[in-house]
Formats: sequence, structure tokens, C-alpha cells
Amino acid sequence: MLAFHQVNAYEEEDFVVVDACCYDDDEIIKSHYLERLLDVKHPLKATAEARRLVIPLTPPVNTQPNDVNLVVLPDTGATAMMTSEGVVNCKWQVLGPNGRKNIHVYTFS
Repeated sequence: MLAFHQVNAYEEEDFVVVDACCYDDDEIIKSHYLERLLDVKHPLKATAEARRLVIPLTPPVNTQPNDVNLVVLPDTGATAMMTSEGVVNCKWQVLGPNGRKNIHVYTFS
């Protein structure tokens, strides 16, 4: 997954929330190589998807690995789980029409 553009970021309670335009792979970068831009047989196909990442600022020290989602914010599907190595593993939430603090994303090209 490639997060190309940040849409929004804010701190809420003990979390940093980041919304970004994301792609499943690096094809968007490759599609902008000069030889690909000049080749009409390879039109741009990559489409960004708005996703949210929630990062806990102070994960609890006594949390057992992989047993509880550290993200306790309402209206978010993003998760953060403690691994057995003591690392917090965060997973992105795909943003849909519900559960969003930001309603509109503006862009230009």
C-alpha cells in the first residue's frame, strides 16, 4: 500500500488520526515515468482510496499482544494491536460515507 497524499490529520484524545489518499501498490508512481506517459497503450488506471490510520500516542504497557484493539475512538474502523515484540501494528480503515470527521476532500490538478 502506498499513501501518496495526506488529506487530513489531527490529534484526538491520546491518538493521532491521519487520513490519506492511498493506492494498493506503487503502480501510480510507475505510471508517471516518462516512457509510460508517452505510451498511449498504458493509460493511467490507478485510483486513490481515502483511508484512515489511527496511531496511539501512549499505548498501555500492560497490554497482552494481539488481544485488544488499542483504538478506542468512536466511529473508526482503524485498528492498532500490540505485537509480542512490543510493537504497535496499525491497520488502515477505508473511509466510506459514514463515520468521518471530514465530509469533503478538495483536490486540483
